[in-house]
Amino acid sequence: MMESSPVRLVATNFDLDLINRLAQNSILSQYKFLTFPEFALNQELFKRCEILLATIEFSLTKEVLKQFTALKYLISPATGTTHIDLGYLAEKKIELVSITSRREITERISSSSEFAWGLFIALHRGIVLAERKKHRLPEHRNVYWSNQISSMRIGIIGFGRIGHQILKYAKVFEAQVMVFDPFLRVEDDDIQQVSLETLLHLSDAVFITASVGSSVRESMILDASKIKLLKSTASVINISRGCLVDELSLLDSLRRGNLKGYATDVLSSNDLGASKYTAMTALHIEEAMMEGLNLIVTPHIAGASEDALRLILLQLFVEVEGLLANSRSRSHVSK
Repeated sequence: MMESSPVRLVATNFDLDLINRLAQNSILSQYKFLTFPEFALNQELFKRCEILLATIEFSLTKEVLKQFTALKYLISPATGTTHIDLGYLAEKKIELVSITSRREITERISSSSEFAWGLFIALHRGIVLAERKKHRLPEHRNVYWSNQISSMRIGIIGFGRIGHQILKYAKVFEAQVMVFDPFLRVEDDDIQQVSLETLLHLSDAVFITASVGSSVRESMILDASKIKLLKSTASVINISRGCLVDELSLLDSLRRGNLKGYATDVLSSNDLGASKYTAMTALHIEEAMMEGLNLIVTPHIAGASEDALRLILLQLFVEVEGLLANSRSRSHVSK
C-alpha cells in the first residue's frame, strides 16, 4: 500500500476565511493553513513548516524568516519583492515562488490597473476630498472644478502590463497618452514615447507603474528635482512602490499649491531598504488630511480581488507541488 503524503503546513497572514473560500475544490485544500498567531502559540510549528504564504504588506525581514527553521518555499502572490529579504532567502536556499516573471498569469489580472484608474478619477474630480470635507451642499461645488479626461494628457511611467492596461482606459476616455520607459521601444504611432522630463512637464496626470530595480535606494524616479517639473494642476497616481517617489517632497509640493493631488496605494515604509528621509509616516498622512490636502492613501489594496488571487494561488501551488515532487524524487535517489 502506498503511503499517503502528509498534510503540509502553510504559515500565512492571509485571512483564513478568505483562504478557505479560495481552497474549495482546488489544490489548496490539500494544505493546512495556519496564521502567524497560531505559530506564536505553538513554537513547535516553526520547526515543521516548510511553506510560507505572505501578503505584500507584511515585511519579510531576516528576523521574521529565521523563525521558520524548516522553511523551503516562500510563496508571494505579488509582482514586487521589496518587502522580502532576498539575501536571506539566497543564504538559506529558500525558493521564492512568485508571479513576477509569469506573464501567462499576470496578463489575465487587471485589478491593480482598475484600482489605479479609480484613484485617478477620485483624485482628479475631488471625490474623496469632498467627502472628507463634508462638502455636500451645492454652494460648495465651486471648489471642485476640473477638466474632462478627454482634454487631458496622461503620462505613464513604466510601460509594462499595468501601463498597457491603463493605456486602454485612457483611450476609452479619449485622452492623449505619453509614455516613459527606458527599457523598451513603443511601436505604436498613437502613443508618444518621450523623456521623463518631457512627460512630467506636459502631463495633467502621471501614473507610476514602473518596476523597482535591484537597489531600492537607487530606484527613485520622482525625486525633489523631478517633482518641481510637474504642473501645479497635475496629479500623481502611484500604483507601483513607494520607494519610487520622494513622498515628503510630494507632500510639500501639495502644501505649496504646486501639485493638484497625490494618490497612492503604496508607501516606501513597506519597502525594505527605502530611505526614511523621504518617507511619509502615519503622522504625516494624518496631518495632510487635516490640512485638507488632496491626498489619497490606501493600504495596498489594488490587488485585493478574490478571483485574481485564486488564479494566482492555484498556479503558484501547482508550481510548489512540482518542486516538492522533485525534492522527494531526489531524496529517494540519494537513499
